[in-house]
Amino acid sequence: MDIAYVVQRYLPAPLSGSERYIQHLAEYFSRKNAVTVLTSDAYDWNAFWNPFKRRIPVKMEINNRVRVVRFHVNYGVGSSFFALGYFLRSIGVKIDFVNLLSQGPFMPAVFFHILGSDYELVHATSFPLVHVWLAWLSCKKADIPLIITPFIHVDEEVSSRYCNRHLFSVLKGSNAVIAMTETEKKWIISWGVKPERVHVVPMGIDAKRWRICSGDRFREKHGLSDEELIVLFVGAKRYDKGAVHLLKAMEIVQKRFKNVVLVAAGPRRKEWIRVREAVKLERIIDLEWIDGQEKMDMFDACDVFVMPSRADSFGIVYLEAWARGKPVVAAKAGAMPDVIRHGVDGMLVEFGDVKGIADAITSLLRDEGLRERLGDAGRRRVVEEHDWSIIGEKIKEVYEKAVKG
Repeated sequence: MDIAYVVQRYLPAPLSGSERYIQHLAEYFSRKNAVTVLTSDAYDWNAFWNPFKRRIPVKMEINNRVRVVRFHVNYGVGSSFFALGYFLRSIGVKIDFVNLLSQGPFMPAVFFHILGSDYELVHATSFPLVHVWLAWLSCKKADIPLIITPFIHVDEEVSSRYCNRHLFSVLKGSNAVIAMTETEKKWIISWGVKPERVHVVPMGIDAKRWRICSGDRFREKHGLSDEELIVLFVGAKRYDKGAVHLLKAMEIVQKRFKNVVLVAAGPRRKEWIRVREAVKLERIIDLEWIDGQEKMDMFDACDVFVMPSRADSFGIVYLEAWARGKPVVAAKAGAMPDVIRHGVDGMLVEFGDVKGIADAITSLLRDEGLRERLGDAGRRRVVEEHDWSIIGEKIKEVYEKAVKG
């Protein structure tokens, strides 16, 4: 099969969860199929709208058997609509088409590329970005089966940006929609998509790859002793991810424990910088981003992983923590109760509940047996339910059904 994946960014950019999802799929299916990734030339997320942000100059390359084709972002249209959309939202005006085009990255060349291609299947992500709509238009015109994985953040405070009639058309008009959880599936069906077209296939991880790592190496590199307990956060450091609430919670935790350090890896946002300057943390290692072997070493080194987010449709980082047998703390928001079983493989707290986050971390740090029990349960789930050898075969079934019609 000749498969094309359409995604906002690809390696060597620092990938988000939806982008890593496409990376794993592309590499998995490239073993027996011709696979092309169609993506933007943006390196930074802000490069979707800002031409002065870092971009990737290579237009076509082969990356681990995957053909990668990059398209230049059209800043004339994209930046203009981004500014217009921001202004309209600031005065309480919503125009669906303006909101769609303002999401970026706007790369109309993708439309014409797919239209003139011989692809047998196109798989696109993620909502609410405009390239997914462009992929749908071209597949509709070229009569190519289209699979959508929208990664909808199912939370009342966050999900309003997905309520766009043009995005509804994409969901209704695709051959299949892949939801991460049953909760997300219910939302998609509520928007008018036929239930038989919505398939629940959760996030996956290469469990074997995560066996080779060294927490001792990470501790040595960052000057952390064996006696120090590590609370880890990985993700964009912004309000919706619960990052600022974690900062405040760690101020409480470090008053209870003298040997606890917060390690936070991910791009810094203004609210993170502001709150970090306001709180009084004894120990924090604030990393802009790490990936590859050091990232695996970091998860192996930590004692507790915490991301109390309301802005995730699944959260691949929870799987990465479980792959190293670590307990997780998450927010009881959106689809997270579908992902994490409270008291079984992690702990759930209310989004924004600083004291609740601090108490959950405290319970885990005080009880090594509890940490091991929750972490071991998570590790078993990764091996039995979320390894790519399992997830890949489930998605293959969706592909075959879509191609057969």
